[in-house]
Amino acid sequence: IGTSSAISLAGLSAYAGAIAINSESSKTGVTSDARTTVGLSGLSASGSVSFQLTGSNTTAVTISAAVTTGDLSALSAAINNQSGSTGISASVQGSVLKMTSERGDDIVIEGFTNSAAGTITATTYDYEGITAGDTETLTSGGTDSTRAMGTIKLNSASTFTSTASSTTIDAVTTAVSSTLEQVAQIDVSTAIGAQKATMEF
Repeated sequence: IGTSSAISLAGLSAYAGAIAINSESSKTGVTSDARTTVGLSGLSASGSVSFQLTGSNTTAVTISAAVTTGDLSALSAAINNQSGSTGISASVQGSVLKMTSERGDDIVIEGFTNSAAGTITATTYDYEGITAGDTETLTSGGTDSTRAMGTIKLNSASTFTSTASSTTIDAVTTAVSSTLEQVAQIDVSTAIGAQKATMEF
């Protein structure tokens, strides 16, 4: 439809960034959706784990559960018990507990502790929640906090290009062209896939 001048995303969560992009959609014909997914895996020792969790909430909530190295389901349940406050849902997928903010808030974990002094690995994922990105090892009594930023997906009924000013915003700073994704090719058996199918043109 048209062109929008620079949209500043610096310092914004994916959620806030999507709002900024959507505010220009009448000019560009491009809309956006944000999502943040973080996985927890590789718990080194069974024990009682606890941490502070922030998503859409401004005051962190305490998450705690007794878990084993092979079963994080109790931790997933504890996270889901607070989803009304944080906007973060959790599910165990294989050996990974994945936390998702469907609106794209930063997911902040602070003050991780383990009664057995173990560690756990936090991993960011792409918009689809499939491809792993950065990792951070959380250590009880050591590096015990991390912040994960989400991903913004751009959508349009027409082809378009976007150009990032910094690799902190996108992987490249050259123009990136859109690609067509057909609804028939989306796996709607997953929660994320079902949501994508309602968004695609």
